Amino acid sequence: MKINKLILTIFNLTTLFIVLSTKKHLIFAFFDEYQETVAYKAAILSSVTYASHSDIKRWDFLNPDCAKTLERFVIDKVFLDPTLTALAFSGVEKEEERVVVAFKGTNNTFDLVTDTQDVLYFTEPCIIGNSTLGNIHSGFCSYYKQLAVLGLPERVLDLLKAYPSYQVLLTGHSLGGAAASLLALDLFLRYGVRSILYTFGQPRTGDFFFAERLSQACLSVWRVVHRSDMIAHLPLCCHSLTWSCRQTKHCPHHSQNQVWYNNDMAFLKDAYRICEGNGENTTCQHTVDLSIPDHLFYFQKRLGRYCKFTRNISGQHEFEKTATYDTK
Repeated sequence: MKINKLILTIFNLTTLFIVLSTKKHLIFAFFDEYQETVAYKAAILSSVTYASHSDIKRWDFLNPDCAKTLERFVIDKVFLDPTLTALAFSGVEKEEERVVVAFKGTNNTFDLVTDTQDVLYFTEPCIIGNSTLGNIHSGFCSYYKQLAVLGLPERVLDLLKAYPSYQVLLTGHSLGGAAASLLALDLFLRYGVRSILYTFGQPRTGDFFFAERLSQACLSVWRVVHRSDMIAHLPLCCHSLTWSCRQTKHCPHHSQNQVWYNNDMAFLKDAYRICEGNGENTTCQHTVDLSIPDHLFYFQKRLGRYCKFTRNISGQHEFEKTATYDTK
C-alpha cells in the first residue's frame, strides 16, 4: 500500500512538473540554456527592423517566408527617431508569453567598420535619465538615446502591466544588438526589469565593467556569432601580453555568453558551441580572414534584406539575382 502511494505521489509530481513546464515563463531552461528555436525567431524579428516603417506598422512583408514565421506576432508600436536613422519596434508573442523589442542594425556595414575599427578605449559614460549605463561606444549610446527619448523603455513597462506574467525578450543584429544590450541594462537599472537577450553579430558595446553589469542584469545573455563575422571582433579589445583581452575600465570587452556557429549556420542542422568564459574566448573565433558576408547572413538568411524583399517563382530572393552581397 505504501509503495502504491509513493508511486502515485511520484506520478502526480511528474504530471504537475509537465503541466507547469508548458508555461514558457516557468521553464528555467529558457533562461539558463540557449534555445535555437528562440534564436531563429529572434533573428527573423531582427530582420524585420530593416523593412520600411510602414511595412512594420502594418506587419505586412513581401517575403512570405518571413511573414509565415511571424504570423502570430502582435505588433505594438514602431519607434522611429526624427532623423529616420534609429528604429525599433515592440510587440508581444502571446503563445510564448513574451514582450519583445527588436532594434534595427546599421544601414551600411562598411560605415560601422569605419566607426569601430579605430576605437581603442571607451572613455565616455552613457547616461540615460539619472542612470549611468557605463563606458559605452559613443555612437551606440547616441543611437539608443534617440529611441529611449521616444519612450521605448516606458513602453516595455506598459506592456508588462498589460501582460504581468510575460518575460521580456530583446534582440537585434549588428548595431541593433548593441542597442538591445543598452535597453537591457537600462530596464534593470531604472526599473528593475530583467530581460532575456539574444543578439546577432553584436560589436563590443562597452568596457569590461559594462559587460559584467549586463550579464548580472539579464536573466540570460546569448550573443550569437556566425563563423568569422568581422563586426563581432570590433572594436578591438585591449590585448594583454598573453594576447587575451584585458579586463579593465575603458577597454572594449564582450559580454557572456557567446554562441559560435563555425559553419554555414543551417537552422537545426549545423552544430554550435557555447563558449565558456567571460565573453572573450580565443578558441571561439577566427582572428584571420574576418568576413563581412558572415556578418550579413545568420541562419542562412540575409538579415538586412530577408523580410523586405519578395521571391521569384523559383524561390530565389530578388536581391540574390543582382549581387553576391553588399553592405546591408
